[in-house]
Amino acid sequence: MQKYRSYVFPTAIVLGALLHGVCSELMVVVPYAIFTIMLLNFCAVRLRSLRLTAMDVPIMLFQALVPLLVYLPLRVLASEDVAQSAMVCVLCPVASSVVVVAVMLGANRETCTMYTVLGNLLIVAIAPLYFSFIGTNQSMPLGASMWNVFAKITPVIGIPLVVAALLQWLLPRVNEVLAKGKNLTFYIWAFTLLVVLGNTFHKVITQWDGRWTALLAVVMTSMVVCFAQFFIGKMIGKRYNDPMAAGQLLGQKNTGIGIWMAAFYLSPLAAVGLAFYSVWQNVFNSFQMWWQDNRTKK
Repeated sequence: MQKYRSYVFPTAIVLGALLHGVCSELMVVVPYAIFTIMLLNFCAVRLRSLRLTAMDVPIMLFQALVPLLVYLPLRVLASEDVAQSAMVCVLCPVASSVVVVAVMLGANRETCTMYTVLGNLLIVAIAPLYFSFIGTNQSMPLGASMWNVFAKITPVIGIPLVVAALLQWLLPRVNEVLAKGKNLTFYIWAFTLLVVLGNTFHKVITQWDGRWTALLAVVMTSMVVCFAQFFIGKMIGKRYNDPMAAGQLLGQKNTGIGIWMAAFYLSPLAAVGLAFYSVWQNVFNSFQMWWQDNRTKK
């Protein structure tokens, strides 16, 4: 697995571009793949041992406050499309598969698992507040908006968490068997990455309206926001002796949920920005894997 992991992203981006139509059709299986990743990961950790850590607090504060701090100046200096795109790239919840990549890079599994749950719950509470005064659905009642976001996030986070907790409590032997399958999450993640990237290409190819200047601004903004979040996360993590975990938790996003939020609440270009964010974050992850593999060989 380690021998080939740095080639996963280049392979996925080439195959995704070539098979973008097929990948678009396969998107229906992505939630099930993410569910499986989360279930195997939850089974591999002792859920009773998960605790809020000091590092979680600054990461949560960043994700709660910075979207507005990014949106307001960009709305004036650039455009509403760029501002919304940058905002949702920060507001987007942490990726459900973050544990897979983070652990391969040396991060603590329990730390990443805990924040995966906390970070997604945070977005259920925070995102509807932003969408109540930004975007196209400002008139939607806050409670309805919260339920809307909750209903999207729960199947890929809440349900596998509950299933794993019940298995650890009632069927520990079954839990042990599933925990041994945690290494399979890499391959499931690789397949999911291929499908998601292919679907990204398909959306851009089939839905683009020809606004090239606006597209370039959104693409470049998403790149800057992506790399900045990885860098800031690592700086936060250094204070708590886990820079890799913090970098992944802040930088690696569940762009599937984010694209849905952008498409439902914001401008179409905001969704395009997140689609390209999925490319940038995987470029960065691929580089990190390549760098670590080369350091290990030396």
